[in-house]
Amino acid sequence: MQPFVVWFIAASLLVVAELMSGTLYLLVIGLGAAAAGALALAGAGFAAQLACAAVVSVVGSFALQRLKGGAKGQADGAGVSLDAGQSVEVVEALPGGALRVSYRGTQWDAEIEGGASAAPGDRLTIKATRANTLILAARR
Repeated sequence: MQPFVVWFIAASLLVVAELMSGTLYLLVIGLGAAAAGALALAGAGFAAQLACAAVVSVVGSFALQRLKGGAKGQADGAGVSLDAGQSVEVVEALPGGALRVSYRGTQWDAEIEGGASAAPGDRLTIKATRANTLILAARR
């Protein structure tokens, strides 16, 4: 079997696996295999084919990670929320800086970034979320 056929079969299998997983990383690796298949079809040596597959896969994975926002440094676990910018009212201040706030018709756990404090009745703004906890912006 010709090497380009093997590369194109591998690329096809990776794309099918991607359709089942939905992560897009297998698609990038499949593109690397397809690029190596194109080089094989052009008559390049096996080392060049492997190098091409590796480079396309690695560069594509890093590009995909940046597009997905993985390189934006969310090491603290707090992500940007669709609720960011919305106002909440403090219902109860709990020990340790935790808060109960009223938002969207129910009560939520919340924290003020930087460990600032708030009193019942204060209105604060949502900055982000961490799991089921609202992260509130400190008052200025």
